[in-house]
Amino acid sequence: GSYDPAGGVMDFDVVPVFNDSQDTPLLIDLTLLPGTDYYLGTQTSATFRYQPTPPLNHPPKVRWIWPPLKSRVFYSDGVDFLLEVSDADGYVAQAGIQLLFSIAGDRDSVGAVLPPAPAGSTNRVRLRLLPLGGGTVLYPQISVTDDRGFQTTLPSGTGLSFVASRLSVGSFSVSVQGRAFPLQVPTTLGALELQVSDDLKVWSTLVRYSVPSPGLPLSPVPVEAGPAQTRYYRLTNPDAP
Repeated sequence: GSYDPAGGVMDFDVVPVFNDSQDTPLLIDLTLLPGTDYYLGTQTSATFRYQPTPPLNHPPKVRWIWPPLKSRVFYSDGVDFLLEVSDADGYVAQAGIQLLFSIAGDRDSVGAVLPPAPAGSTNRVRLRLLPLGGGTVLYPQISVTDDRGFQTTLPSGTGLSFVASRLSVGSFSVSVQGRAFPLQVPTTLGALELQVSDDLKVWSTLVRYSVPSPGLPLSPVPVEAGPAQTRYYRLTNPDAP
């Protein structure tokens, strides 16, 4: 605080900090004692009460997870995105990504409607978007909207960027008893694995590929499966969350 002897005025600067999700009041007790700088006959006390008012609707929160920012990723029929969203007093009802391409300024976007979730819970959202170009810097702009219409946006100018390059061989399939089955090619930083499972729980790696060179095989990859045996195959990115 400060005291002005000429005007006989004492100023105090108090900046209370509250938890915006609670309405607990803040009590401040001040006591002034007689001194040489001001004139008080006796001790003087005062109590100030600050009553915070929580907002009627908390904004949703969003965190970027994948692809790694400022990295180079390779894709075939779409770039995979992973976001983490939450809302303190509701749930995130919509999530979307819009890409701005630095070469020509073209835009592309993708969005999803999310199911209801418990208030305050954190959920992961996976989106796939096929850019209009490739081998260029991409600037994603992320927006999420909660169940009451409150929107949070992470603009493309906040350091969100990465490079996306399309694979020359963008398809992949396995061959079971002479019949080809295509598998989705995920976005990768440079490694892809062909995995197999008998129960969709435990997976074993059969082959590991390095992209973009030497890349994915052009022909279907032969795999084993008995006539009475059910086996599951997938092409996965070992570096993705």
